[in-house]
Amino acid sequence: MKKIVILLFIAFSLFVTGQAQTIVYQEDFNSGISSWTVYSSGTATQSWDTTSTHYAFSFDGTPFIITYDWSGITMVEEISSPTFNAATSNPLFLTYEFSFMYQSTALQGLVDVYDGSAWQNVRTFSGTDTVGIDTIDISAYANANMQVRFTASCSGGYNWEHDFMIDNVKVYEMPATAISENDSQPPYPNPSENALTLKDINEADIDFIGIYSVSGDLVKVCEKKTVIDISDLEAGSYILRIIVNGAFTDDMLFIKQ
Repeated sequence: MKKIVILLFIAFSLFVTGQAQTIVYQEDFNSGISSWTVYSSGTATQSWDTTSTHYAFSFDGTPFIITYDWSGITMVEEISSPTFNAATSNPLFLTYEFSFMYQSTALQGLVDVYDGSAWQNVRTFSGTDTVGIDTIDISAYANANMQVRFTASCSGGYNWEHDFMIDNVKVYEMPATAISENDSQPPYPNPSENALTLKDINEADIDFIGIYSVSGDLVKVCEKKTVIDISDLEAGSYILRIIVNGAFTDDMLFIKQ
């Protein structure tokens, strides 16, 4: 068993060494939204546009995009990126900063990606005020004419303000991480049958946990917890990938018994 683990460790080191994070598309909106397309339906107070502050709120002091309404009337406000080529990108991630100010059950914030033939929803905000950095594995939708779209949708009837703010959108491939240079605390126990435990990571800081095959295919998106359930996996070797505070930790190899 020990010999097998060592061989797998070496094989995976060769697989990931030298694979740098490749930025496929990014936008910080510091130069406006001229390259993005805005669709507006209804009578929102503010269609998608840029500002540097909103009620003293700011992501980093630079411009971001925002749409809002003061009356809670019916509205659909969409903003979509230019197309970009992600046909050969795998794994592929979307990350962005967001602020979703929810004031009624009628409001939704939608995040979609274009898969080459149709829009696919990858995140929906509703039900509570939320601010943070979101990271989503969008590998399944990679194509040569990809786009990202953000939508604020309200069915109306509520006299409260709604706000949806976005900044620092980035689509990128796997980062450069070699197990041979791994400085992160490995999950334990390893090998394991039912669960892995992460050390020195706060649950509140976790953006994404994914389990991949050794060939790089996404197997499972896990709950953002420091105890990771692996009981449903088949026995074998896997890669554990964690994003904390918008940044990748090292990829880690583990054995499911």
